[in-house]
Amino acid sequence: MTFLSQEDAVTAITAKAALLHKEIAEKYGDMMRTYAEKFVLDVLDYCHRDDFPQALVYTAVELIGKWASLETDGAAGPLKSIQMDDTQFTFAVSDVSGAGTLADQDFDSIRPKLNLYRKLVRPDGF
Repeated sequence: MTFLSQEDAVTAITAKAALLHKEIAEKYGDMMRTYAEKFVLDVLDYCHRDDFPQALVYTAVELIGKWASLETDGAAGPLKSIQMDDTQFTFAVSDVSGAGTLADQDFDSIRPKLNLYRKLVRPDGF
């Protein structure tokens, strides 16, 4: 297994996300980097690690592209239904995670993959 430093992981994720999502990266490159930093920090915190698993780079790129496109599209939340005449929208508010953000719901969906890299921590800190 190969691991990256925190900064190298953010750089790799941002670069690959910019290649795969050029139209978003051109306008919102700083936002994509912020999402990458958040993702890396969340993974390091959840996995109790100081190094980032390289195998998760493309997982991050996929989620960051999704988050950035939702953000730039101005989506208020997940849309459950839409009606054309008399314009009706129904948002899937009850389908959102308990934390209330789509990013947290997406992070929850990859927990089984993250568990492969998770270190156990003793309660006494050793």
